[in-house]
Amino acid sequence: MHNLWVTLFGLIASLWVVQGIRAGIGMSRLPWLSDANPISPDDTPFVSIIFAARDEAEKLPAALATLLTQDYPRFEVIAVNDRSQDLTSSILHQFERTCQNLKVTDLHNFPQFHVFDHVHAQAAMPAALFVGRAPHQLDVIEDMKLGKIVKMAGFRSGVAVAQDSVKVRWHSGVHNVVRGVTKNFFAACHYNIFIALAAMMLPLLMSVLPFFGLAFASGWARVFAGIAVGSAILIHTGMIWSTDASPLYGFTHPLGALLFSWMLARSAIATLWRGGVVWRDTFYPIEDLRKGLV
Repeated sequence: MHNLWVTLFGLIASLWVVQGIRAGIGMSRLPWLSDANPISPDDTPFVSIIFAARDEAEKLPAALATLLTQDYPRFEVIAVNDRSQDLTSSILHQFERTCQNLKVTDLHNFPQFHVFDHVHAQAAMPAALFVGRAPHQLDVIEDMKLGKIVKMAGFRSGVAVAQDSVKVRWHSGVHNVVRGVTKNFFAACHYNIFIALAAMMLPLLMSVLPFFGLAFASGWARVFAGIAVGSAILIHTGMIWSTDASPLYGFTHPLGALLFSWMLARSAIATLWRGGVVWRDTFYPIEDLRKGLV
């Protein structure tokens, strides 16, 4: 039995070391957004910023002010009011009256088709046409799939370290994070329960088990578990070193793995139990969602 643990923790440690080297090389090659040279105003392409808002009256004024006061010389903002029941529509149209580069569209009834998360149903963003494919319907992880389609079409995306230049609060609090990914995580597994089970087990094996091995194993098994734990924490810390987050968050690595596995399990159970996904008060049957996979 001891040899089994030595082999297992040795394999896990090797994978973490290799991943750490790959991550270190990759991070060192990333450009810094602050080092980018500004484009000449004469060479700037026209950019359309498109977003959908549903019952966002509380956060909308500050978000709009940020979007509309950018110093980029040629851009427009297309806002889609997605069937809001609060003051979202009034706020959007109030800004529209004073901002020439803001266009507002009100979506009152949800259509029977779904293109990139209902934004483009009214805004008609030609994203899918841009990459030479027909729009895919009923996909709730449209941002990931748009990136995949772009890459499949032979285009490339760029990544840079933004530091304080870009700040986005994804969700407020752990509870909202868990709720917010309920529609997404099982979709990322193509609504396949076997892929979901594998994706749940991998973090537990790679990111939780070594911590138990460090505490309870002995001999070389403990050594390899310690190498895996140290590598995981160093990678976690290295990934956030350019942010304002404390490096001590690296020690929460196993908690993050447990939370990830729970969120994926919750997403799979909720989707299968309902027979689909509920998003913004609209139900999407799982049969239709599977047809739209890219």
